[in-house]
Amino acid sequence: MFVSSMTPEEKKAEALKDFGLMRTKIDMAYDSFNKRTKTGILLSTIQKVTITTKSKNTWTITFVVAIYGGVVIFAHAPVHGHIKNGYIAISGTESPIVMEYTAHFIQRYNERYLIPNNINTRGLTAVEYYMIYNANSATHKTEDGFCMISNHGYTVGSMPIEKMIVHVTFIDNETLTNKKSSIYDKKIYNVKALYELFNYAEVTPKIISMIASKYNADEEVLKKEFKL
Repeated sequence: MFVSSMTPEEKKAEALKDFGLMRTKIDMAYDSFNKRTKTGILLSTIQKVTITTKSKNTWTITFVVAIYGGVVIFAHAPVHGHIKNGYIAISGTESPIVMEYTAHFIQRYNERYLIPNNINTRGLTAVEYYMIYNANSATHKTEDGFCMISNHGYTVGSMPIEKMIVHVTFIDNETLTNKKSSIYDKKIYNVKALYELFNYAEVTPKIISMIASKYNADEEVLKKEFKL
């Protein structure tokens, strides 16, 4: 069972072990869901399947019809803490990546996005809603992790080991005060600039210089991202 006191290595190892044991059931559920998407007899564009493993982890496997017509799959299970739970999630099937959503991240996402915007998650957990609807994102790796900007706000996280990312906290635009900005400014300004640059059909050094100036971003970091 996942508990908050486990190391990243332990959480990743247990998640991948569980995934291997669940793979056949996931594939069967996927085939059934995918067939119904093609026949047009789906009652919902989201389907969930619950699987409890020998490790006593209860995984929710979520299948979602993507905008481009395919099916997106992700799985998540609670990480039991002393007061509040976080989640371990797996994205992808061929080369799965393990993700952790800390209890702090979930609390901040609720407080700073879902509740203020009166979001009706329609039975989805905060993690499910974030993974499904947190679209149009741009991610920038930093020395100690990553920062992601999306239509929901800013996610700051870490990458403690290979193929594992941890979502540490969520920051909405209004919360990004001068005090917060002093902590996250370099990460967020760079990602904001990247987010805009990704909308250009062609990125040149001149455009990078213009966007870097606009957001007070690191021009060299942006050039490195586009190999210029």
